[in-house]
Amino acid sequence: MGRFKLVRRFQLILPILYCVVALGAWLDFARLPPDGLASLGLWLVVFPIMLLDLALRPSSAPQKSVFMPDGHGYYGNHAIFFSISVLVIAILLYALGTAIDRNRASGGSTQ
Repeated sequence: MGRFKLVRRFQLILPILYCVVALGAWLDFARLPPDGLASLGLWLVVFPIMLLDLALRPSSAPQKSVFMPDGHGYYGNHAIFFSISVLVIAILLYALGTAIDRNRASGGSTQ
């Protein structure tokens, strides 16, 4: 049983820590007035998704986000974008943690 906990450590710790940081960023965002600087913390937490969003924006409308929905209000739009982005990144961190744990369980060999 102790070996099982040791093997799965990164698989769970990485996404859990990330979700704690994301929750803190959302709580900080929710208490600030709705302006451009309020969402800065959110963008830092989902930085890889933001880079993808910037890369996919059409040149005809560079100010228009590809992933940010419209029609749900300021906080609703941000909540949808942020929660989906956090979910995607947490899943990727889970996969990364699984790979790290497998590597550690096999003795760290790269063969």
